[in-house]
Amino acid sequence: MTSAATPYAIPLLLSALALMGVIWLAWQRRQVQGATRLGWLLLAVIIYQVGYALELSSTTRAWAYFWIRVQYFGIALQPYALLMLAAVYGGGQWVEARQVRVALLVIPALTLLLAWTNSAHELIWRDFRLESYGDVYRSAFSRGAWYWVHIGYIWAINLAALALLVRAYRRASGIYRGQTAALVTGALFPLTGLVFYLAGAIPERIDPTPFTLIPSVLMLGWGVLYWKLLTIMPVARDTVFTNLRDPVIVLDPRGVAVDLNPAAAGLLKRSPAQVLGQDGDALLAGWLDLAALQSAEEQGQEIAIERDGVRSVFEARRIALHARTGRSIGSLVVLHDISARKRAETERERLIGELDAYARTVAHDLKGPLAVLVPSSLTLRDEYETMPPAEIAEFATMIAETSLMMNAIVDALLLLAQLERAKEVERGPVNLASVVARTLKRLDLEIREAQAQVSLPDEWPMVVGYGPWLEEAFANYVSNAIKYGGEPPVIALGAERQPNGAVRCWVRDNGRGLSAKQQGQLFTEFTRLHGARASGHGLGLAIVSRIIERLGGQVGVISADGEGSEFYFILPGVPAVASQETKP
Repeated sequence: MTSAATPYAIPLLLSALALMGVIWLAWQRRQVQGATRLGWLLLAVIIYQVGYALELSSTTRAWAYFWIRVQYFGIALQPYALLMLAAVYGGGQWVEARQVRVALLVIPALTLLLAWTNSAHELIWRDFRLESYGDVYRSAFSRGAWYWVHIGYIWAINLAALALLVRAYRRASGIYRGQTAALVTGALFPLTGLVFYLAGAIPERIDPTPFTLIPSVLMLGWGVLYWKLLTIMPVARDTVFTNLRDPVIVLDPRGVAVDLNPAAAGLLKRSPAQVLGQDGDALLAGWLDLAALQSAEEQGQEIAIERDGVRSVFEARRIALHARTGRSIGSLVVLHDISARKRAETERERLIGELDAYARTVAHDLKGPLAVLVPSSLTLRDEYETMPPAEIAEFATMIAETSLMMNAIVDALLLLAQLERAKEVERGPVNLASVVARTLKRLDLEIREAQAQVSLPDEWPMVVGYGPWLEEAFANYVSNAIKYGGEPPVIALGAERQPNGAVRCWVRDNGRGLSAKQQGQLFTEFTRLHGARASGHGLGLAIVSRIIERLGGQVGVISADGEGSEFYFILPGVPAVASQETKP
């Protein structure tokens, strides 16, 4: 006879049967985060309990030796399975790494191998035998070297799992706190039994550990029935809270910071150790009024924060946290970065303003030339047969000049629109001498008609920019100097290197100069000064401003009433050595 009924086996078999039902439930709900891991843990417990029940029922050494080795499939894998489940609750992201998981399975795999080959080396059990206690038999053995290695592994992994679960319990609220409490309590029972077993405190060589798993099963049942374990399980904290891009700070009911995610730590420029335990109002002083934020929880609060010279705009909300009983357990302060949205809104408003400005330009600047062009062309059409040749020539010249003026307005509008649409141009070293030469050739007719005197320096420094755009900038400055200069216009162009390496380019005229009020109106769309005298339009300086801004520079003017004007722009310069190397 190889086995006999023993009362010790009955509770173990009943517990295993109950766990099989929970495994079936876990399989049905395997899509729930963590359910499959819980199933594997329970399977390891079942193997342990059933194996030990059959070992207790064995009456021969061979069968007892066989069942103790079967148990080790559950004993060896139970700590690993518990740690995997604890990672779901406690945010043990390090556990999820493939290399770590493989490393954690090395000792269980070696333990199983050594258990099934123990007869050859006795590294786990030495002198395995059956001892009689009345009508029942118990396994007896001396513990080998690997037995203690395995015990060390069991303690290390179980304690790591408990640490994760306790950490999760401290941070959890509501239903997840109850689930975690059930798991923590259930995990403590078998560790207690193991202590008693190793200490030899249980008579008749009974291993209490499988029996202490029975109250663990009861705790598990409590978690399933009351706390909806296997129905609602948490997503790993590190994959949600930790990886949130929005800064989140957790406050307890006293307003003290008890947790924060990396985004919040980065915003505060402090480590979690420096933040935890700090008063929330002191922590966010200058940014947020937490009391006001709590009273306006639904609306939120818009705040601006300067970080490393960059201004960011956040929408702040404070979300109250409550336990199942309704008791306040703290709050979350969530800062959602809306900088991109704000920039888009600002850009949209700017574009709407631009469109409105375009419309006003077309209506204003084209209306004047059209008022000349239309009647002149109609008069010429209807009366050219009776007009003297000189008058016909006068009307034709007026029509041509007015058409050229309208064409220049349209070209300027198109250029401004092109600057708005253009992506970043490829900036590089620009030879200002060539740019200025092309500009003056382009304006040669205007210069000759106005009898303007233009002076240039012997040498030009090189700047970092984009040639075609700089030609437009110089063309606008020189054209304005012709229109608003003296009679005749005296214009000087030049450039000098600044102490910081930048280059300041300028165009001076001998005009009436500008008052402080007039200078404040420059470089904005559609501003035209001395309108009665100027035949141009108001887009030139706005175009220069936009060009230089896109090239990373700045514009300005130096002028005084009655003393002429100097319009300038500043761009990054090319180092002198590089300038020599790039000269033709």
